[in-house]
Amino acid sequence: MNQEDVNKSLFIIGTHPFFYPKLKEVEQQSKKDMPISHILATLTTVADTGHIVSGGSLGEYSWFMQMYSLHQGLIMNMYLDRIFWQLMKNKTSKNKLTFKKLKTYFQSRDVVNPEQMNIIDNGLKQYFKDDYISALHILVPQFEALFLSVAQRCSIDTVAIDKKRDLATRTAILSEYHLDSEEFKQTFGEDFCRQVKFILFEPLGYKLRHKIAHGEITSEECNYRNANLIVYLYLVLLARVHVKDKE
Repeated sequence: MNQEDVNKSLFIIGTHPFFYPKLKEVEQQSKKDMPISHILATLTTVADTGHIVSGGSLGEYSWFMQMYSLHQGLIMNMYLDRIFWQLMKNKTSKNKLTFKKLKTYFQSRDVVNPEQMNIIDNGLKQYFKDDYISALHILVPQFEALFLSVAQRCSIDTVAIDKKRDLATRTAILSEYHLDSEEFKQTFGEDFCRQVKFILFEPLGYKLRHKIAHGEITSEECNYRNANLIVYLYLVLLARVHVKDKE
């Protein structure tokens, strides 16, 4: 597998419609298959930590998130996990995807600035060493920063007003608010925004960003699958976004 073949494979991963849940399809299935208990009963969803989960008492939304989680899990089982394993770990392949080849692809897309690439480098190195704890703690925050950087270059306002002390401005932190906004959905696609939200923020989803930011993630969650998911999000951003600087 030469660099041209690698680039083609990574681009396909970032653009192929099989690799993300289709929001309308999930919504239709959710409405069709919703059990009567989710319509009539008052629900309470409790996290592994024992806390009540926001949104878990809304039967329709809770069931929708269960269906979305099912679709996302099937995608990982049937496609992404297998593809990443074939690219990186198949011992019968003489030319596997390596850290250097993946780094070259990142740089070729002209989306990540060199300073940030230096940090992402370290996350990718740990990813290839199967050190998923380090990889996720580096790659998740850097994806957030990259997503906002690309949004800003696409003329989306990413400045927040800070009123806690003195009236001031700061760079916004990527949040569910952004991913639910029409600007983000029109620019990046509603399905991708929903997938990012589910993986990084959604209380009824994986919420990897919140868990990492607040030190709540477990070592069991720092695994091969979640690391693949984050690398996949990078590949989508790199493949689907063509950034044009303002003149």
